[in-house]
Amino acid sequence: MVGIAEGQTARVNLLSPDLPAPIATGVMCTATVSFINAQGTVLKSGTLTAIPGQSVHIDLDSDADLKYAVNERHEIRATIQVPVVPPPPAGSTTPIVPVCRLIPTMEIFDTLTGRTSIVLGHTHFAGERTEPRPAAPSTTGSN
Repeated sequence: MVGIAEGQTARVNLLSPDLPAPIATGVMCTATVSFINAQGTVLKSGTLTAIPGQSVHIDLDSDADLKYAVNERHEIRATIQVPVVPPPPAGSTTPIVPVCRLIPTMEIFDTLTGRTSIVLGHTHFAGERTEPRPAAPSTTGSN
């Protein structure tokens, strides 16, 4: 979650990194991006399509889209849904290799000046299994 206030814009960027030929030929990556408030209500959504080596974005303007009043501020988050790669046909020995890889970031910036306040780049995919990280060694204690 990140806060957005009157006079600010939230932008989700999706970068489709370069892919080597011939894989990149005709590849277009599509994703649905949604901005959601703390109560789970979708504030705005849209479908974005990027080709390798390019980025696309969608904006949520606190004034134009949300009609925020002076000093109004709320917490939001963004979700990104990428179509699932279907399994190979029954009896097929050729694996289907997903070629769409999108790198997301979300930024909050001042709508008038364009100055960025924050950029978020950490992602978590629903259903993704993450391994627990070991605790950092303690720097206190006796020798």
